[in-house]
Formats: sequence, structure tokens, C-alpha cells
Amino acid sequence: MVRNLPKDLAAICTKGLQRETGRRLRDGGGVRADLRHWLCDEPTGCPARRAPRGLWLWSRRNKGWAAAIGAVLLALLGFAVGALGYAEAAERATARPGMRPRPSEEATKAAKREAEAAKREAEVAGRQVVMQQLLHLGWHSVDPAGPDSGGN
Repeated sequence: MVRNLPKDLAAICTKGLQRETGRRLRDGGGVRADLRHWLCDEPTGCPARRAPRGLWLWSRRNKGWAAAIGAVLLALLGFAVGALGYAEAAERATARPGMRPRPSEEATKAAKREAEAAKREAEVAGRQVVMQQLLHLGWHSVDPAGPDSGGN
């Protein structure tokens, strides 16, 4: 065979020269159709074409669609790279030691402090109410152990 023969044309020739009739092209019309398809960069009935070659031939026939799909894929790739870069920068910013806590963390800490202070104030107020009631009942010196302990 010829050395620089394109693979698709070589596949058409090889299929036409097969010994077994089931594997060979049926008649001259099949050879003619495959040759026309090959000349128009369309898929032929011969299986020599690989996926990348088929994609290349499709893109040559459909330049507008190929350009649009390529632009969309390029935009998606750019978006993915940008999103990964943004996520990495955000992670680095939150991982710095000594960094100021987020406002939500500050608000949570402040609310906890206020709740603890309110709890202490309620305990003190409760003790004062108990002391006033005991004084009202006649206990002049309040002993924490109670009235029967002999402290009165």
C-alpha cells in the first residue's frame, strides 16, 4: 500500500479488499458512498476512525458549533479555576493565627457573658428576697445552718 495514505481512505480500501464477503463492501455503490463521505470529512462505514479523529472531522464540518462549545468549555474551566482559587484564599484567610474572630463568634461570646452576668444577678436577687422574708419572720441574725442550730 501507499505510505502516506490517510487512515480513513486506507480503511475503505482494506474493507473493499477483504476476502470474506460478510466483511467486504457489498458493491461499488458502497465504495462510492464511503469515498464521498471521506471527501466531505463525514463518517464512513469503515471502522478505522478513532474518536479524536471523528471529533476533529466533526469540528471541521461544524465550525460554528465547535467554536461555541469550545468557548463554553473554556469559560467553565476558567470559572472552576477561579472558584478553587477563591476557596483557597478564603481558607488561608481563616487559618491565620491571631486573626480577629468573626462577628458571629464575637456576638456569641458576648451573649454568653451577658447570660452569665444575668444568672449571677438573679442568684443575688434571690438571696436578698430570702433574707428579707427571714427578717420579716423575726430572724434577726440569720445563720446559714438554720434556726435550730443554736446560733440565735
